Amino acid sequence: MKRVPGYSQEDMRGLWKRFVYETFQRTRFRTPVKGETRPVHRDGMRRLIVLDELHGDLEVLEFQARSGKAKYLGTQEIHVVFEAPPGGGKPIIKEITLSVLKQGKRDHVFELHGSL
Repeated sequence: MKRVPGYSQEDMRGLWKRFVYETFQRTRFRTPVKGETRPVHRDGMRRLIVLDELHGDLEVLEFQARSGKAKYLGTQEIHVVFEAPPGGGKPIIKEITLSVLKQGKRDHVFELHGSL
C-alpha cells in the first residue's frame, strides 16, 4: 500500500485498523506476526484476516474454528482513495477498498492462539 501524501505511518496504521475493525468481525484468536502478537478478524464464515500494520496488507487465512496452525491463502492490499483539497492541505479520504486476493506462499504458517 502506498502512503497517502501528508499522512504519517501512524496515521496510515490508524486508517487501516479502523477499516479492519469496521469491516470484519473480531475473534478471540491472536497470532504472532513478525515478532508481535496480532488480533485475528473474520469475514463471516469464509476466511480469517490478520492486518499487517507495517504495509497495510491483509494476511488471509482459511476459516477455522479451533486454535492451531492455519492455512495461509494469500494477501489483499488495502487501497485508500483520496482527494487533494483545493489550495493544499491534508488529503481527504474518499474510500477504502480491498484489492483482489493474491495467492500466497505455501510455506507461510500462522499459529492461532485463543478461540473463535
